[in-house]
Amino acid sequence: MKKLLGPVRYQTNSQAALYALKSPRITSQVVLECTNSLAELGQRNKVRLVWVPGHSSVAGNEEADALARKGSSDIFTGPEPAVGLPYSYSYPQGSIDN
Repeated sequence: MKKLLGPVRYQTNSQAALYALKSPRITSQVVLECTNSLAELGQRNKVRLVWVPGHSSVAGNEEADALARKGSSDIFTGPEPAVGLPYSYSYPQGSIDN
């Protein structure tokens, strides 16, 4: 991995993602891959992860929210692994009449 020009600053409104990356116990393959990639990037670059509050007019955050909403409603066509919601969140609770 080449050295970038200047520091790397990731901004996210996902506290859960930041806590998962900070946790000493990793239970997700996606979190493990992110942690490893950040560690490799950090060997040659200054990396900073920054939490920004959602829906607070932070530059780029509203656009990121719009893209996330669009992405979650599109049919998945990218590389594996596709990360979906757990079964309990994918289907509404209660009964459905046909």
